Amino acid sequence: MKRAVLIHRINGDSTSDWIPWLGEELSKKGFEVISPDMPKLDSASIDEWVSIIYNLVGNPDIDTYIIGHGFGSLVALRYLSVLKEGSRIGAVFMVAPWTEVKKNCIEDMPDLREWEDDWIWWDRAKEHSRDFLIFYSDNDRCVTEKDSLEFGRRIGAEMILEKNRGHFTEDDDVTQLPALLERIVKISG
Repeated sequence: MKRAVLIHRINGDSTSDWIPWLGEELSKKGFEVISPDMPKLDSASIDEWVSIIYNLVGNPDIDTYIIGHGFGSLVALRYLSVLKEGSRIGAVFMVAPWTEVKKNCIEDMPDLREWEDDWIWWDRAKEHSRDFLIFYSDNDRCVTEKDSLEFGRRIGAEMILEKNRGHFTEDDDVTQLPALLERIVKISG
């Protein structure tokens, strides 16, 4: 059975933005959907988020698809970095991932500098998925286009520009993301 793991953004949850819509649409298409509410970062670390995903997924396989939003994208790649050698998933879809957040983007943004130089083991992450796709916007208040493109270059992702979608949040009036659903369905075959 195909599984979709949805990882929300830092200040979101499983009911934020386009996450519930995508989960419902994928369920209709026969996917098992895993969409946990992750702990707030002021009381947890990236490794705690990764541990939650690791335990929920169990044994990943080529029918496992991970979808991350913002910080959830980083968690997805960190998760791949810690998988056992030989483990592979179908694809990783990242929406508005970042390596550097614009100042004043996120209220009460936790200090992530303690781990940011070692947050993603890019080469290890690449070994564990056959496809990487990034959806980014030309007017994201949190992530520059330059950062999105650099992130994509580093992981070898297909880049998909969605014009005027901001950071893909409810505040940006983004509660559905049909292009993402279409690509998941297409890649999952």
